[in-house]
Amino acid sequence: MSTEVCTVPFTRFSPRVDAVYRGVAAACTTATWSHQRRDYGELRHQVSAWKKALSSLTNYRTEEKVVRRVVENKLQILEQEIKEQNKCQNLALPKETFEKTLEELREKYTIKDKTLLIQTLAAITFIVIVFFLHSLPQMQSLSLGWSALLGTTMLLVLADKDDLQPILSKVEWSTLLFFAALFIFMEAITKLGLIQWIGGLTEELILTVDEKYQLPVAILLVLWVSGITSAFVDNIPLTSMMVRVVTSLGTNPNLALPMAPLIWALSFGACMGGNGTLVGASANVICAGLAEQHNYKFTFKEFFRIGAPMTIGHLVTVSAYLLICHCVFTWH
Repeated sequence: MSTEVCTVPFTRFSPRVDAVYRGVAAACTTATWSHQRRDYGELRHQVSAWKKALSSLTNYRTEEKVVRRVVENKLQILEQEIKEQNKCQNLALPKETFEKTLEELREKYTIKDKTLLIQTLAAITFIVIVFFLHSLPQMQSLSLGWSALLGTTMLLVLADKDDLQPILSKVEWSTLLFFAALFIFMEAITKLGLIQWIGGLTEELILTVDEKYQLPVAILLVLWVSGITSAFVDNIPLTSMMVRVVTSLGTNPNLALPMAPLIWALSFGACMGGNGTLVGASANVICAGLAEQHNYKFTFKEFFRIGAPMTIGHLVTVSAYLLICHCVFTWH
């Protein structure tokens, strides 16, 4: 494979173009330019990364035109390689190649700063302990948010970094802004009474059922309402509201429902429902942000196509489990 595409005349680049050019030069000197067959997913990932670099360049400056031409040539080579692999019947890598790649990954991603690792573990341990102590009445004046900030400050003090710019550049600002907007939205719909309306409607439906069927209906309603709702609404405020509904149902003298099955139904529903959509759980949003940083972007629709069937399957399984445990064997 020719390396002519790597030849770039000596030019004094601007910082932004220089960063792209350095990436091109690094790629030219690595094995990515060899004739060896690479993993299909890796090729697609590289194409996505190079397209992202290409989109950051314009045609207005000579230096950007030079780098743009190099990137376009690189893209053509990668796309041609993808076409060649599409023609192959077997895309599986040999076992020796897999083991070699695994060994290279182990060497590349070793622990480089053990002192920082110990300091980080100390900060995380501090945060977890404070979270557990938050259940004590004396500690409830210290919010969970401030507890996390104290742990972060502790790590910054222990690490004693002079330059914070590299640290701040790795903060997921887009994810933090998304969470801020999400919590504002959740507070708004809470003030409007939407969540309370859902809880009240659930309670009314259970009260209309015959007494001997109230427990299975209550279990299924709490499970599925919390599961489906938490797929589209953040599960923290939803659970806070549903706890009041479950407590009301469990202490209602007209129903005489045991509390334990309803608590388990709420716990399973809020947990499983968060897997249904990209915004259903905080972990989903964080994962999406980190994946996008590494050019593995997936949309709400793509996540929903996989997450929704899995969530429904989980809820069906949990429904059968709870009905058997609490309605057939009455283990409560």
